[in-house]
Amino acid sequence: MNDEQERVDRLNERLAQIRTRIANARKIAHREDDNIRIVAVTKYVEQDVVQLLIRAGLVDFGENRWQVAKPKVESVPSATWHFIGPLQRNKVRMVVPYFSWIHSVDRNELADDINRIASERGLLRNILLQVNVSQEEQKSGVDPEQLKPLLEHCAKLSHVQVVGLMAIGKQNAGVAEARAEFRQLKALRDEVQQQVGILLPELSMGMSNDFDIAVEEGATIVRIGRYLVNFDQDL
Repeated sequence: MNDEQERVDRLNERLAQIRTRIANARKIAHREDDNIRIVAVTKYVEQDVVQLLIRAGLVDFGENRWQVAKPKVESVPSATWHFIGPLQRNKVRMVVPYFSWIHSVDRNELADDINRIASERGLLRNILLQVNVSQEEQKSGVDPEQLKPLLEHCAKLSHVQVVGLMAIGKQNAGVAEARAEFRQLKALRDEVQQQVGILLPELSMGMSNDFDIAVEEGATIVRIGRYLVNFDQDL
């Protein structure tokens, strides 16, 4: 067996573990019929690993810095690319053509810039509104009480479609704390979509440490980096 095939086999084994954990979480939550999108976070790996992930059947990839993402997205434009990190307004013109999903919209001005560039290029972009549910000062995201006016603003834009909410959990949070944050995001989603009258089907929450807990609490998108892309290491 050559080295590349061995890596593919190890990756498939790791991916099978992830899918089993997701399936178990769906069963616990009585969500057996729900589709969970796995976004492979590739910010720490090179193009060769992206190619292996594609061979394993993955189609969704997440990056959080344009400079790092550029060679990967340009080499695999057919993949579905998700921008999952803070997006500076001066990078919108580069990001919008390649990333059909932008998870980190947290202010009107950023949404306006995305809409303008998408309009110029005849594109429609899926956006998620990032909420700072943990109320950490250093973290991006709209405050929960400002979510409704942000959603109302974005709903008026012609070339973005608000499809849901995103949150980044508190680092090193325990199971109970992570679960509470996921429940808070889902409750916010349920409340604001009723208030505004817009369906928000997607909840992007949960990463390598807690994606199965997130699925139990309603996640439709999980962003998995270390646990997936470090398939050459025992975790």
